Amino acid sequence: MSVVSTTSNYGGRIGDYSQNIKQFYISANSYAQWVFAKLSNGLKVQIPINKIIPVCIPSDLYIFGNIYNFNPSDLKLKTNIKDISREKVDKLFNEVEAKEFAYKSNPNEQHFGFIAQDIEGSIPELVKTENINNISTKHIFTMEIIPFLFAKIKSLDSKIINLQNEIELLKNNNIDLQNDNNKLNYFLNLILTKCREDDDSDGEIEEYNCPLNFDEISDTISDTISNSDSSNNEYNQENLIQIDSLN
Repeated sequence: MSVVSTTSNYGGRIGDYSQNIKQFYISANSYAQWVFAKLSNGLKVQIPINKIIPVCIPSDLYIFGNIYNFNPSDLKLKTNIKDISREKVDKLFNEVEAKEFAYKSNPNEQHFGFIAQDIEGSIPELVKTENINNISTKHIFTMEIIPFLFAKIKSLDSKIINLQNEIELLKNNNIDLQNDNNKLNYFLNLILTKCREDDDSDGEIEEYNCPLNFDEISDTISDTISNSDSSNNEYNQENLIQIDSLN
């Protein structure tokens, strides 16, 4: 409702389809004009006639509906497109800390966020300095931090996938080592068994005193390997050497 007596305010009511102007008082010599308009999608809205001058709300803004942020993101509207460098992403995450704080105007209400000067020291493009009422203050482009979060998560996800692949490779290598160990134990079992069979002593195996011909050992191992290629059951637990029982 206009507070200027010379401006008709229609009792604060303007018809939906009229071209009447809604006026907001600024000072004795100036006022801002707002009009009802219909967007291309049919949505009826109120917009300022002057679309260049930004709107400043120096206090809290209470909204009981949805906020639609029509930030243009169409490819045809953009130029100089490139990936955010990993150096910038890492710099922001390594140098900036999330903070808990209260505003001096309301010290009893806690907030969570960032300090503009901290972010400006890392990525100055994310901060803008404004002079409002002759007071210079810094503001963060909060929405533009989201691409940095996305890039960081994507990088971490790639590292997780690589680590998972390495773990699987180590598991497979460990299985191969276990199989090789089982084979060696099995071959050793064959050799020791053959030595006992050919030893004329009382069953005790003397060091370096196995009467088994080593050509025969080699042939035995080769035959066993050939047989194991067709069936891995040759190396199951039932056939593994029981070292303790042979010592």
